[in-house]
Amino acid sequence: MPCFITQSGSSEKKRKKPLYSRERPATFFTMILSGKIEIFSGRDEVRVEFGAFQHLGEGCLKVPEGTWKPDFSAYVMGEEARVVRVPCSEFFAAVKGSMSEGAEENV
Repeated sequence: MPCFITQSGSSEKKRKKPLYSRERPATFFTMILSGKIEIFSGRDEVRVEFGAFQHLGEGCLKVPEGTWKPDFSAYVMGEEARVVRVPCSEFFAAVKGSMSEGAEENV
């Protein structure tokens, strides 16, 4: 089941809990519902902000589970953000279920 998270940020990057850590395996896709996420991408750690209805981690849906490592780190900006984390295994189970339902309707 998808995990709904409200995560608090802080004013200092060092004390924030990352949503994603660069080069650490991730097995979930994240959709931002509200708030802002700060992303540091690539070797140069280029800073980008994502907001509501933007997503992170779709790379984990393209490779075998547990093998995807983001090339970025992501943190909550400001006071808090609401995000939905969907584990890859549940995403694929939902896709498989919807495909089998479609096949049953065509019979």
